[in-house]
Amino acid sequence: MGKDKIFLHLHDNETFLEHLYHNASGIFERIIISAGSAEHAVEIQNLLPDAEVVPDQYAEKGPMGGLVSVYEQTGASKFAVIPVDVPFADMDVLAFFYGHCTDSACVLTEGGHAEPLIGAYGSQMLKTLKRRLENEDYRMYAALSEDVKYYSFTELQEQITGKTEEELKAAFCNINTESDYRNYVK
Repeated sequence: MGKDKIFLHLHDNETFLEHLYHNASGIFERIIISAGSAEHAVEIQNLLPDAEVVPDQYAEKGPMGGLVSVYEQTGASKFAVIPVDVPFADMDVLAFFYGHCTDSACVLTEGGHAEPLIGAYGSQMLKTLKRRLENEDYRMYAALSEDVKYYSFTELQEQITGKTEEELKAAFCNINTESDYRNYVK
């Protein structure tokens, strides 16, 4: 897309990040924002002065480096995860993942493919992610083990009353292109 999605605006003039932060604040007691670098962390802190922002200590290691940084810098043993380019994420679903996550992880699947950045991670995953970083294997899909609980939109619809499968799919639409941005946001 060529733009930092954190600072893209929604129709109500909130940025993607502000929107997610405010929605998550109504559900979760603690909100931690992973920033790609110390400089990025400063920009985020300027946007959301009260936010807990964690700069990535593993540069150029992708989302895996960010997750390990959150574990190491915050002492969190379990947390829900949502990427900023899913600004309409349903917080009830994230709360469901968080509540059903034990030591490993609990993630969304769509069409038989895991969505490793939509879910919750428990304490056991820190060892797995660190080992993958040490082995220079940064593929999040590969880090998901047999212990991971996977939930499809159909299963979520059955578990979370009042939500249709179509509503859940729309809530987790990933904004990747200018076309997506125009279609879903504007």
